[in-house]
Amino acid sequence: MDFGQVSRLLRQHARLRQDDLARLTGLSQGYLSQLESGARRLTRLDKTQAFLDALDVPAELRPLAPASAPVRKAPEPERDEADHLRSLATGAAHSSSAFADFISSSNVNTDELEQFGFTLARIATDYVHAPLLPLFTELVAVRDELFDRLQGRQRPQQSRELFMLAGTACLLLPHASQNLGEQASVLAQIRTARLCADQADHTGLVARPH
Repeated sequence: MDFGQVSRLLRQHARLRQDDLARLTGLSQGYLSQLESGARRLTRLDKTQAFLDALDVPAELRPLAPASAPVRKAPEPERDEADHLRSLATGAAHSSSAFADFISSSNVNTDELEQFGFTLARIATDYVHAPLLPLFTELVAVRDELFDRLQGRQRPQQSRELFMLAGTACLLLPHASQNLGEQASVLAQIRTARLCADQADHTGLVARPH
């Protein structure tokens, strides 16, 4: 039985549109269009029976299915593809949202960055006349907190500011080390300051201790 021809003749006789007959038979409009054009054939037994049932075709006019042919129910190809595309779209949206949350997160804010800057400026000013031990201790604590923040997550501009502040702290520390005769400590602080300057894209940050 040429189901495509049956569909065309039935629609012409009943004056039905393809989408009308598609709803009646349970097929998609696209599938029915391909069926009528000959691009596809209705070969699955379950679809064949559903098509004939919807048209109330008498049993004696129906093609007999081989007894050995199993009736397999499977999703329509169109539905398989649509479901797969929906799954891909949902997964892609979830991944994009997760990445947006990741890049927008930060462990430091503008006020904290300004406070770090003020603290380092105060320490640098007080260094010339205040006792060295408390200033050195505070400076090490500030530097360590800057290092801790840099090992977390922040926006690129915030990371550059943190690197600049950490490099500044490392440049202040060699003064005390040099006064104590710790030349190896001086070189270690300067090396770290230079690396921080590179990360901050701040070539003017590196200086030699006096």
